[in-house]
Amino acid sequence: MTEEQADKGSISVREAGRLGGLRTLDKHGREHYSAIGKTGGKAIRSRHDRDFYRAVSEKRAAKLRDKHGSEYFAAIGRKGGEKLLEDRGREYFAQIGRLGGFKKHEREKA
Repeated sequence: MTEEQADKGSISVREAGRLGGLRTLDKHGREHYSAIGKTGGKAIRSRHDRDFYRAVSEKRAAKLRDKHGSEYFAAIGRKGGEKLLEDRGREYFAQIGRLGGFKKHEREKA
């Protein structure tokens, strides 16, 4: 038994997984992880309907509300709005305000 083989038994399962993931990244690149993620996402999506995802989202929001309080959502909304204003300007908000009353198919025509 080589020293390298003896050392393999001394790392945790977590560390072995991390090293394996890094080796896969070196060998196949980020595109590989993107492709397998999309494949997995499609498989999951085919098993569940919209109501499933809505329920998951509601549970996550409830956990966040319980942990951080309702002010958390107001704060992240403000931060997001401020960032959009900085990046896109007031005209962006005017444009989406005008489109806000339209249904999706009507927005695409506008």
